[in-house]
Amino acid sequence: QYYRVLSLFRVCGNSMQPSLAPGDLILTRRTTGISVGDIVVVDVGDAGKIIKRVSELDAETVVLAGDNSRLASSFCDYPHKRSTIVGKFLLNFSFLSRWYSLAMWAADRGSCDKINNPRVTVSRNRHI
Repeated sequence: QYYRVLSLFRVCGNSMQPSLAPGDLILTRRTTGISVGDIVVVDVGDAGKIIKRVSELDAETVVLAGDNSRLASSFCDYPHKRSTIVGKFLLNFSFLSRWYSLAMWAADRGSCDKINNPRVTVSRNRHI
């Protein structure tokens, strides 16, 4: 069975500021080597995928936290199964995300739908 090792995601929301800004494109890598302090993408079922920082972990679970102290998240401060981790943050392509958004806007004459739902997201990813 094929497993995707690298994935691109678009950040949506302010919960990870100042580390990551809304609209940033990030590259993640599927790995089991997760540590406290790592930024990860987690699949939370019907709510889609979220990006948060690991605040605690053990062999079976991981507890998440956002970087923005002004915002609270219903996905933080309780354990998630480690198996729900989609990938670990590797690289921020923020310069590409600004170019990509501008290119999509120009190509679609300003369609916000195309900017907010880029074609570079992997499979059925929702905004993070």
